[in-house]
Amino acid sequence: MEYLVKSLEQELEKVKVKVYGEIKPQDLLKFYDEAEDLVAAEMKDNIIKASDILPEFKLEKKTGEIFSSSELLSTGPLVISFFRGSWCPFCNVEMKALQDILEGLKQRKATLIGITPDTFDKTIEIKQNLGLEYDILHDSNNEYGKKLGIVYELSDYVIEFAKEMGVDISHYQGTDKFELPIPATIIVDSNSKVLSAFIEPDYTKRMDPEDILVQLDRL
Repeated sequence: MEYLVKSLEQELEKVKVKVYGEIKPQDLLKFYDEAEDLVAAEMKDNIIKASDILPEFKLEKKTGEIFSSSELLSTGPLVISFFRGSWCPFCNVEMKALQDILEGLKQRKATLIGITPDTFDKTIEIKQNLGLEYDILHDSNNEYGKKLGIVYELSDYVIEFAKEMGVDISHYQGTDKFELPIPATIIVDSNSKVLSAFIEPDYTKRMDPEDILVQLDRL
């Protein structure tokens, strides 16, 4: 599995260099610091963590099919990845890397799902574009992410910064709110106990795919 880890790290770094190569360092620092400051000051006590019990969810796809955590956990462990949106190149790289370990997850009887505040149409589009074989579920208004304590409101500065880069968050989410989930990978056993919660305010960093399989092997 080492080649997958290296590939993900390398691809994330390539995206970072490409996207932010021409941005002023002081502007980029403000963008990074916002989520980190919130976690340190306001969110840390409410963020889901290892040993917590996963709050139940019922989320759906555009087809109307409802996915409940209780049903998914009835077949084995659950791996949940929260993505900021299809507009995020770092999320796209991670989503493709997770596709690469899908067979390994199946061998461990684990189910993988993605959760994003993107609209149904955007989730379908990104699945097709990336060739994903796992389900991406819509978290309307970030309601479930808020239960896990991983959602924060964007400042006016970051909203305008994103728009200058061609990203209107409200358009992708189909809402007038400007909120995002912190990228997170949560591994849950069949009893709804959280085994691992990788929650990283620096959205350029993601959980290594190999680490997901290692955590599952400990069950």
